[in-house]
Amino acid sequence: MNYSKIDALRLEKEAEDDIRVHLTSLTGTLCASDSVTNHEMAKLIGDFLPILGEGRPSIRGMVALPLHVLGSEIGHSDRYAPAASTHLLWWIAARFLDDLTDQGCFKISDGDALRRIFASFSLINHFAVEQIRQLSIHDTQKDLLLRELARGWNDGVEGQFRDLNAQLGSSTIESVMASYRGKTGAPYGMAAAMAAALGGCDLVRIAEWRDFGIQLGVLRQLANDQLDLETERFEDLKNGVSTLRIVHAVQRLSTRERDEFLSLANAARGSGEARIELTRRLRDRNTAQEYEEFISPFFEQARQSLTKFQGKLQHITALHRLADQAAEICFPISPDNKRRADEEIGHPSGASASHGAPGQHPIPDARN
Repeated sequence: MNYSKIDALRLEKEAEDDIRVHLTSLTGTLCASDSVTNHEMAKLIGDFLPILGEGRPSIRGMVALPLHVLGSEIGHSDRYAPAASTHLLWWIAARFLDDLTDQGCFKISDGDALRRIFASFSLINHFAVEQIRQLSIHDTQKDLLLRELARGWNDGVEGQFRDLNAQLGSSTIESVMASYRGKTGAPYGMAAAMAAALGGCDLVRIAEWRDFGIQLGVLRQLANDQLDLETERFEDLKNGVSTLRIVHAVQRLSTRERDEFLSLANAARGSGEARIELTRRLRDRNTAQEYEEFISPFFEQARQSLTKFQGKLQHITALHRLADQAAEICFPISPDNKRRADEEIGHPSGASASHGAPGQHPIPDARN
């Protein structure tokens, strides 16, 4: 592990600590008001703070993206905080709504759920907006940040609607990817574009960074799909989610095999035995290999996107590492990722190294 990498990791840890302090302060301000809405928003943020304090790589990645985008553009990361805090506020609101949709339904009499729904919308549509308006930056930059916030929220909602409307039997690879680009790609695109705007980039450059952020978000969604199977949480199978891995497996089957597979997937929503059998089929050597070959270009495309940014090497390298973290989950036995994992812990390629117990990975959850 070289010095620049150690320095980048130190910057990320310090940034995460700073954002936690900032959000804690915001929570105190909200609690001190006499507004019921502010109190409910404070509860949402307060519930998230312990997670932020755990140092989860998934959360750190949300902070690291704008940190290193800005650093690559201007050589330092002093202005990253508005983009990083807005990114986390987005996820604080979205994670509850996402959990709610995963449950399938809730009773209208569930007062706590209703309060959190209203608070989630206020957090993005009012509180995050006001936080941007109060920044001591040029009005043009404020306008750019507000546009990215609106775009990210709307595109994220679009992705969730696509996810909700999806039926496994009729889902296509194209429809699943459109959902991924929205529900997970859009907020990452927002964070990257905000950081670029704070760095004084022009609209073309901002759009390029937004595109990279969307790509990174999709990679982290693919990693999340993989972890859901590896850790045997099976949340996607229980909720009947049309993940890319399942849809890809379906589309390679004959008509008879397809009907049987879809019947098994439907049964997996309520049957542990069906989930185990479905997972076994997804892990079939040929099925898994074809899936890995299909998603591999997505990772290469993200890495190639970074070549157009001739910024500070330390920060560009750190952005590559965010993509590599997702790759290490999606391609656990790849020689390239074995080499990267060895380098991550300081061992030369091919040396004996412990990679932790099964299920222990750099990105616990792309959404939570």
